[in-house]
Amino acid sequence: MKTPTVSIDLGASYTKVAYRRALEREGRQRFASANTHVALIEGTATIPSVMIQTGDRQRPWCAGLDAARMTPNRKMKVFENWKSALYSSAFDARKVELVWVAGNFFKWLLERLTNLGINCDDSCRVRVTIPALKRIEEHKEALVQCLKLNGWPDTIEVVVEPRANVIGVFSGGRNVVSASGQISYQPTFGNADGTGPSELRYVFEEIRRYALRTRKKRHMQTSVVDFGSFTLDVANQTLDLNVIDHKTFPLEDVSADSWEVGVIEDIDGPCSADLFARHGVDGDTLSFEVKESAKVTLYSGEPYALQQGRVTLGESDSDKALVASVIDKYCHKVWSKIHGHCHDSEIVILTGGGTCIPRVREYFDKKLKQAGVANVVAFSVSRISGAGTRRHDRLCEWQSSGEGLGRLATGLGGASIAYGFCPDEECLRFVPRGRNPL
Repeated sequence: MKTPTVSIDLGASYTKVAYRRALEREGRQRFASANTHVALIEGTATIPSVMIQTGDRQRPWCAGLDAARMTPNRKMKVFENWKSALYSSAFDARKVELVWVAGNFFKWLLERLTNLGINCDDSCRVRVTIPALKRIEEHKEALVQCLKLNGWPDTIEVVVEPRANVIGVFSGGRNVVSASGQISYQPTFGNADGTGPSELRYVFEEIRRYALRTRKKRHMQTSVVDFGSFTLDVANQTLDLNVIDHKTFPLEDVSADSWEVGVIEDIDGPCSADLFARHGVDGDTLSFEVKESAKVTLYSGEPYALQQGRVTLGESDSDKALVASVIDKYCHKVWSKIHGHCHDSEIVILTGGGTCIPRVREYFDKKLKQAGVANVVAFSVSRISGAGTRRHDRLCEWQSSGEGLGRLATGLGGASIAYGFCPDEECLRFVPRGRNPL
């Protein structure tokens, strides 16, 4: 039995939270399983990472969807994309302020999870993900202290985002352990009857082919790329198809890199600044939700009508050319970072909010095909984030969250790391024997 786990994927634009209950095997069951759930806060799996200092003594801070939908006035102070600024190398008054902002965000998040029935105390393992930047170590302790000083337990574990992402992709939040404490590929990647997740069918079929001796290569090199708002993350993993079961998820060959090439910095910033300037729009007076809706619509090649000043963005040819050129510049920069990883891989899986942008997907589909990658999988993600008609908090499987696995993988993976258990003599008595189930 393992302790329950809360995983926080702190994103620059959106935060995702996953929860896995304690893992235990009942009676003589062959497997113990405890799938990771996604926390829907105010009805959404993608929680806006925006904080507003309202200037109201009765309610000094506003967070989540309320903050995202609020139209700020001059008395308010809006904190967007504070994650990237929090990880900056400079330590000044601005940095101190952002630590304060982060603390209030974590305090609000803890209250929501507590109301949801999740005990985030010393009986629960809490993990938070951070980019795999070379200079990130100096900021890790500050982030942990932010959590501790605002009600979270003392035992905070930090996991790098690329590692959590690749585990979330390959596990899909399915935590299945055999009676001997082994994690099996088969219930993770899919089943022989075709009921497994369609995104991982290629991987499962290659494992099956090797077991049937129709595939010659024993190892499969994979790359998982996360197009994040703050960073670009790449994780490479070599799967040994000759080993079907593992004591822990196969992490020996995972290499991870992160670069500060983010959608916010390289696409959102230039597009918003230039388009708003062209049309005389004051972006500081727009809500986070309006700006998010505008950029998603514009990146899809459609015009967006702003109520403020009755302005339509992206309608003219020059506006469309601007958006296209900014996206293309971003794609070129990203490809220069990842092409070496992708050329050596048999399968490349694209994840993250950046894959919502059609022009980004088209660019990398073309590049990867030219590189001769055998199979390219882009997980589906929702076109735009936001709550449904029900705004209450609840836990659900990621398939019911309204978001694709590619967007939730890092949170799910953070909860799924090392979820096996050490076998004892009682467990070993019930180890099933027989031929390979594949």
